[in-house]
Amino acid sequence: MQRKPTQSNATKSKDERPKRKLSLNRTNLTVDLSYRNIDILNTAAAAQVKPRHCSNAAHLDEAVARYDARILRLNNNSLSSLTGLDEFIQKILVSPETLTWLDLSFNQVTRLDESLSTLQSITILYLHGNQLQSLSDILKSLQSLPKLTHLTLNGNPPFQLKTPHYRSKVITSLNTLISLDFASVTKWERQLAQDRAHSVTIAKQTLKKKPIRHFYI
Repeated sequence: MQRKPTQSNATKSKDERPKRKLSLNRTNLTVDLSYRNIDILNTAAAAQVKPRHCSNAAHLDEAVARYDARILRLNNNSLSSLTGLDEFIQKILVSPETLTWLDLSFNQVTRLDESLSTLQSITILYLHGNQLQSLSDILKSLQSLPKLTHLTLNGNPPFQLKTPHYRSKVITSLNTLISLDFASVTKWERQLAQDRAHSVTIAKQTLKKKPIRHFYI
């Protein structure tokens, strides 16, 4: 008895094939507020500014007038201060606590604000091309970000030119970094930076213990 030929999957109509559920990748949804001449961060500015069109642009949730995004671009504006950043982000995003990428590059920021510490999910932070003045203050602020893996500080001339061992100091202060100024942090580089920091600590302790000798003529 001959068997009836079965219809192969290749010849099945599109309607007969099992439908796959498409999952929306929300990790790269972006709100692009670059080149918007923003010079102050407050709720009024957040309500007025309109995002630029970009790939992976987040859609506006009209029910709450906010965007469900994980990436926020504020680069190439006129910001000199980050005061009010947390309130600004709360006005823009549906879930500020899930923001993972913040681009503040090419502004005129002179110091980091405490509001950065509220962004506990940040993994990528761009600060290059600003006017940040104190490396020690910068590192103190960034130590409050436990998930930070990618950081840029290049193009802030005051400390890049005057602070010796700049890269080593950043790497030893921020243990979670895997990339600094668009260059990977290697295991060898981290070990070298840690060894140098250890040597500096020992040298300082030795100087403190060493008695001061007075010579009289």
